Amino acid sequence: MKKIVIVMMSVLMIASAGYGQSRKELRAREKQARKEARAKEEAMNQALTKKMIESRKFVLEADFISGRQGQRISVTRTINFIVVNGDKAAFQFADGNRVGYNGLGGSTVEGNIRDYKYKTTNKGVFSVDFQIVSSVGTLFVHLSAMGPTLRADATVKGNTSAQLNYSGYLVPLDQSRIFKGMSF
Repeated sequence: MKKIVIVMMSVLMIASAGYGQSRKELRAREKQARKEARAKEEAMNQALTKKMIESRKFVLEADFISGRQGQRISVTRTINFIVVNGDKAAFQFADGNRVGYNGLGGSTVEGNIRDYKYKTTNKGVFSVDFQIVSSVGTLFVHLSAMGPTLRADATVKGNTSAQLNYSGYLVPLDQSRIFKGMSF
């Protein structure tokens, strides 16, 4: 929404300033304004991603989930997620059409975070590794987040060969609209 407002204001300012200019010059200025607005938005997203990861208050709302073989399934963001809140974490996968262990047609696992580590590259990619110690055992989570786009992918593994891959967007914990089912 902010991006649209910034671009519209930039276009209006350019249009009023360049009333007598040629179309070519006007298009060049509009392109430059869009480029600057995109760079500004990417910088804000990068700072937001860093803040979320450092404060341990974020949700990866998944658009897609896949298994070890990689078959991607489109899912509902509000019931398929990984949430990190301080020293606590949970992950959930659900269908929403059936009754399951969590009441939503899937599973919800909650636990305490152990060994939370993160690093960033010079291109703005964050890599986060931690363990969730839960009643079903210790689960290993690796999350990779693109700071400028808020896009993120995560893998949850247990002590077996099974794994669950989440692909979606990072959202601040206080802005997320997830619905958590019953947990183990």
